[in-house]
Amino acid sequence: MSWVPGLCSVTFRQLSPVQIVERAAAAGLRAIEWGTDVHAPPGDLARARELASLCHSAGLACPTLGSYARATASARSQPWSPLLDTAEALGATTVRIWAGESGFAETDNRTRHDVADAVRNYAESASARGLKIALEYHPDTLTDCRRGAAWLLEQVAHPALKSYWQPVPDQPVEDCRDDLDALGEHLAHLHMFFWRGERIRYPLSEGGAYWARILNGRRVPRGGHAFLEFVPGDDPACLGREAAALLQLLGPEADPGVHQ
Repeated sequence: MSWVPGLCSVTFRQLSPVQIVERAAAAGLRAIEWGTDVHAPPGDLARARELASLCHSAGLACPTLGSYARATASARSQPWSPLLDTAEALGATTVRIWAGESGFAETDNRTRHDVADAVRNYAESASARGLKIALEYHPDTLTDCRRGAAWLLEQVAHPALKSYWQPVPDQPVEDCRDDLDALGEHLAHLHMFFWRGERIRYPLSEGGAYWARILNGRRVPRGGHAFLEFVPGDDPACLGREAAALLQLLGPEADPGVHQ
């Protein structure tokens, strides 16, 4: 079993859904994570169904909804149903959320627990509909590091709670592997790109050896997707090359020709 190659719609915020679907399918990708910031607004169920239909016609899956919902103390008073409704209309099984508004080391203990309570509330609401939630592994959230992610996952301890993972620029390979080991059974999906220095975007092919060492021998979670996220210059013309690099990294089982 290999990671399923996909594309985050936020990679090309400037493109229409039709353009994204056409380009993803032509590049040999097999899934799209639709972002709620532009392409899949929460509560717009007609749009979500349109996206699902476009993907189905092109042979693409919609496994996740990439939301920008923040789990904070105030989140419990904010509407959560529109996001879950959108995920269901899209046919997604997972909703991505963000754990708070600051890094683990910068967040006081009370706020950490407020975030954990909000994440637990999200997980319970999602689970009641047969959905899961997954934490973005990202700076300026509690899951900005291995320690923070482990703390939050242990604190919430809900079976519907999973996590994405992505590296920070120039993160050593062994440190990346330790992150993934620590996530263990909680790991759901990857966001893949290759950044160096001050968040400078390089072609994924230039990070091939780096990513290969990270993924070498790694067990793939059931339904695990590796989503191509950022490309140099946000240029749609790069997608064919970047998708080819992703497919090569993921191995022959990720080649769409193998599954036809």
